[in-house]
Amino acid sequence: MSTWEDRLIKKMDMVKKMNYGDRLSLYSDVRLINLAILESVNGWNQWLSDPAIIDTFTEDELKELFDGFKKVALEFMEMDLKWTTKKGRAGQEQGAGDTFGVR
Repeated sequence: MSTWEDRLIKKMDMVKKMNYGDRLSLYSDVRLINLAILESVNGWNQWLSDPAIIDTFTEDELKELFDGFKKVALEFMEMDLKWTTKKGRAGQEQGAGDTFGVR
């Protein structure tokens, strides 16, 4: 059985090797990237919910973690807002109503 680190490195390599393809390939790759992010976030959520693990972090490590999470979160949420606004508006114009932007 591989370790989390081995699986993560494999996924990182997979993402690094991805290139533009046709429209369907792009969709598929974006979905795979999103699933990789989701798996990582779920793992972090488990760690952050475990006081025994959090207790192993020094204050400096927590500051570094905070800075990294904050940067990634803001970049991701800015992209989320951009596309939710753009596609939510487009969906409403096409008659999809308020439910188009609901995820």
